[in-house]
Amino acid sequence: MNISDILDRTRPTVVEFWAPWCGPCRQMAPLLEEMGETYRDRVHTVRINADEHPDLARDMRVLTIPTMVVYTNGEERARRVGAQNRGDLDTLYAAAADGREIGSVGGRARFFRVAVAAAILLSGTEARVAWPFYLAAGAVFFSAVHDRCPVWQAIKRAIQKRPA
Repeated sequence: MNISDILDRTRPTVVEFWAPWCGPCRQMAPLLEEMGETYRDRVHTVRINADEHPDLARDMRVLTIPTMVVYTNGEERARRVGAQNRGDLDTLYAAAADGREIGSVGGRARFFRVAVAAAILLSGTEARVAWPFYLAAGAVFFSAVHDRCPVWQAIKRAIQKRPA
């Protein structure tokens, strides 16, 4: 399998990079099978063993597993890293199937990141030197909302268009 096999598909494609030794990958396998079956007429699912296809993983900028990448008409639409729960997978597949915008941060992850940013911010109010806490809180908060920031999206598009 090569990257053009994935990019040349006309319907949305969810690509999961996994490995047999990866616990979270094994945990997600039944959920992916379920989603693949539920959305089989609208979304194509491809599971790629990263150990057997390291060049493909490198070409698709996969640095850790499990990683899921959603492609529509040859363009990357979303990327999820780490184990996903049933609700997040269903949201991802439904958005891909319906052609809706796919945010890069799931609902639970977004809430958790905002809560962590708030905790760091509150910790900073008690610190002797507060600016490192404020900087860390800002970074964590940005990680929760970066997929909705138009400036960040413009930067990301510019980076993705640069030749490797």
